[in-house]
Amino acid sequence: YYSYANEAFYWLKPHIFDGLFSYRNGWLLYTPLMILAIFGLFKISRIDREWQVGAIVVLIMHIYITFSWWCWYYGDSLSIRPMIDIYPLLSFGVAGFISWALRYLKWAPLWLIPLLGLILFNNLNQVKQYNLQALDGSRMTKSAFWDLFLNPDIPSHLELANCYREVDTDRLRLGLDERVNYDTSEITMWIDTIYEVPEVINSSNPFGKPIEIQGSSLKLTNDQFIELSADFLSSDFDISKATLVFEFNNNEQQLQYQAVELEDIRSLRDHEWNTESFYIRPPKGVSEVTVFKVYFWNRGKGETRVRSFSIRKIGVEYSEPLHDQ
Repeated sequence: YYSYANEAFYWLKPHIFDGLFSYRNGWLLYTPLMILAIFGLFKISRIDREWQVGAIVVLIMHIYITFSWWCWYYGDSLSIRPMIDIYPLLSFGVAGFISWALRYLKWAPLWLIPLLGLILFNNLNQVKQYNLQALDGSRMTKSAFWDLFLNPDIPSHLELANCYREVDTDRLRLGLDERVNYDTSEITMWIDTIYEVPEVINSSNPFGKPIEIQGSSLKLTNDQFIELSADFLSSDFDISKATLVFEFNNNEQQLQYQAVELEDIRSLRDHEWNTESFYIRPPKGVSEVTVFKVYFWNRGKGETRVRSFSIRKIGVEYSEPLHDQ
């Protein structure tokens, strides 16, 4: 039974560069050991020239065929699954690289062992992140990748800071360019609502004054969500452990609770006012009695100063790409 009836290869429009280097599952980006393997294939001619040529031809053909498939990133996987089929072949490339490095490069063991150790640690760490659903193969972006790279902890802000992007599978299935979120325009559904909340939170006053919005304003379609911008300052985010909390409550029942630990956001600066935006999708079950609540929580020492919140409901309108090639 052929289960891919409406899916196809597009032989004249392969996504080779995307498949190798994209933040969305790019093979060499998520499996850097294979960079050494490919290099090693070009260094084993002294062992068997004919085998070397055959291996390189197979690799090129496999890359071309793999990334001509419409779903070139191969869904919610970790790196590119079909490339595993030629790992036995590429294992000789890894061996060829190590042999060449030990033979021709001075002090090779001093840097080769740490390099391989770093690559293996990165791979194991990404497996952990994938199992915890922080590393999302289909929706990964540059910001999400570098926030997770070699990071043993899972940053709490990725989803709320809009670090993931949905895939435009409808157009990819047709062999067309995507309408990605980078090409979208935002439509304001509310006029900006600005809450001036000048306050200082610290260990003796750890919870800031909450901003509350009633449920009648929270009914959103699939293409709408809440954008919240906060203006805040801390002398040291690592010490203050400042956290931004979002809650959706139906009377005494909590529908959703999300907390963003601000020290996870690399772009924030100590001793300066920072303005950061977060994107929140209300949970199912929102009704007239639902209350959306947002507030700061100082979990550590030191203090955090809050100046204002800006809240608006926005929609997304996808724009067509300029070209279809």
